[in-house]
Formats: sequence, C-alpha cells, structure tokens
Amino acid sequence: MHEIVVGDVFKYCFGPSSGPDIGLFKRFHDYWPQIDRSQFQTANDDPVCIEILIKLGNLKDEVIAFANQVLVSSQQPRDDYRELLELTVLFLGDVPPRGVRLVAPGAMHRARWMAKLLYSLKVWMFKKQFKLTAREETALREMNLFGCLLCTKAWTVCESPTAAPGNDLNFLKLVKKYEAINKGISNAAVRALLRHLWYLSEELIALAFFDDAVNNAMKRKMIDALKKQGDVSDELPEQIQLDQSVILEKELDDFVTSKTLSFFDFMGLNADFLMHADPDSWAILDDFQLANKHVRSLSVVHDRVKRAVKLMQDFNSSITTSEEQKQYLLQVVWSHRAKYPEARKPLLVDHGDPE
Repeated sequence: MHEIVVGDVFKYCFGPSSGPDIGLFKRFHDYWPQIDRSQFQTANDDPVCIEILIKLGNLKDEVIAFANQVLVSSQQPRDDYRELLELTVLFLGDVPPRGVRLVAPGAMHRARWMAKLLYSLKVWMFKKQFKLTAREETALREMNLFGCLLCTKAWTVCESPTAAPGNDLNFLKLVKKYEAINKGISNAAVRALLRHLWYLSEELIALAFFDDAVNNAMKRKMIDALKKQGDVSDELPEQIQLDQSVILEKELDDFVTSKTLSFFDFMGLNADFLMHADPDSWAILDDFQLANKHVRSLSVVHDRVKRAVKLMQDFNSSITTSEEQKQYLLQVVWSHRAKYPEARKPLLVDHGDPE
C-alpha cells in the first residue's frame, strides 16, 4: 500500500512516466563520482523547507526521534530500509547514530519505489553540486518533505499485523492533514490510500483488539460496535468506501460491525473474551493469550516475499556469475531435493549416501 502511495505522489511531483528509467536520477547516477559527499544540504539550509517545518510543529522532531530510536534498537532487514531512515534523519537536520554515511546511488528503475525516495533525497541534498532546473528542485523538495515526514515512519511500522488498522488510519489522517501544506500531494496520497483500506475492513479491523497502542477505552467502544445487530454474510467484504470529508472524524470503532466476529471464525480462535470480559482483564485470560500469540505470528506477506527474493538474488550471485553455471546449479539442487525430499543434516549423517 505504501509503495502505491509513494508512486502516486511521485507522479504528481514529477509528472507521468515516459519510460522505465527516470532521466533525472540517471543523470545523477552518472555524475555521482564527481560529488563531494562532505558538502550536502539539509532542510535547515532551505528557507521554503524551514517555513513548512515550522507550520508542522513538532512533527520533524518526532520523526527524527523515531528514526534514531529504530536505528539504535533494531536491526534493519535490508540496507535500503536503514538507508531511508538515515537519510530521513540527515535531511531533517540531524545526524544518525552511526554518523554520516552517504553511499553511491543504486538501481533506479521506475518500478523500484524505494529508489524514488532514496534518489530524491540524495539529488536534493547535493543540489549545489548538481545542476537542477527550478521545476526539478521544487519537485524534489515536495517529494522529500512528504517522504521523510510521513512515509518513513509509516513504512517502518507497517510490518506489525496487530498495529496495521491503527497505523493505516493514523497515516490516512496525517496525509489528509497535510492538505494544509500541499493540497495536490495530499489528494494524490489520500486517493491512493482510499483504494487500499484492507486493514480497516469489517473483518481485519479485529486485529486492533490485540494492538497495545490502542487504549482500553477505545477497545470498549469497539466491543459496543461489535454487539450491534446487522446482516452477517459469508461473502468476503467489499472494498471499504470512505468519503474524504469524514476522514478526520473516523476512529477504529467506526469500522467495527457484527461481521468483525467472523475474523475469529476464519482464524479458528475463541472470541469469548470479547463478549464476557473487560479489556482490563484480557491479559490474564487463556483465550486472549492464545489468540494474541496466534495473531502476532502473522506475517506481512509482501514484505517477507521481497526479502526472500533479495536473499535468493544475493545467494545466487555469490556462487557464480556465469548464467550457464547457474543453470547447472539449479539442476543439481533439483536433483538433490528429488533424491532427499526431507534432507536434514542428522539424516544425512546417520544414513549417508548409499552409493
């Protein structure tokens, strides 16, 4: 979902696509060897950025504190995730925990949404050394402010399944409020989000019952909404339709209906604790503990798949760069799996190869 938001905002800032590559980024990629990495600009060096950051109050400081805390407390699964956090801190005028590290720009295909953020930040930060048109500089500024202030945190926290409904609703509200800063960007992002409110559907909103960031007062409101009578259907929910004019008024309980209980049926979980116990006592209930453990084990599939692909690419390239040898290697792996379908080290040690 966040990839689509970034893509739509990028299109608004830079115009529609004219090919698979982005000309500005390609120019910067080729020019990189001439860049003095010690001479970069931040938002604090730009009067327009300063004015916008002042209007947004404490948001800049909150994002910097969040990014630094994540960088210190957790290991990022991919280098570009860490780079986005570090560039966000740098752009907003602070220094990341491990210092200033500006690496060479990498792949820049238009389909790589992360590259749009990373390249936009680097190009703008070295704008004094790299020739830009006035339109390009404005587009980069708008893209970077939106990306750093809104998208970096939203992307970083999106992996948690229990927090997904609350995070999506908060992100939607924040994007809507950004209308006061840039109406065009806000509209583009809101439209993209409204097409992908999967976690605010009647079923998946149930994940919020297990979100520690949702207070018990809100969970009680959600339970009250759950008890309201309504038509329950076995069909999958249709896409959520939400009017832009009411976004800022919405809370999690507005998306809960009697159909929300079907989530527990789908997952094979007991929902008695919802109907017969106050949220204050859920933590000591066996049914809640079991359901909580099960729900928290859910994976954000798309992100995990991308990580698996990246690991496979790295492993594939580490053995040989010859395409012919790679094909031989795949045949060897296929043959080995066919011969040892349950191959494990103890099994091979105990039995060995009969041949």
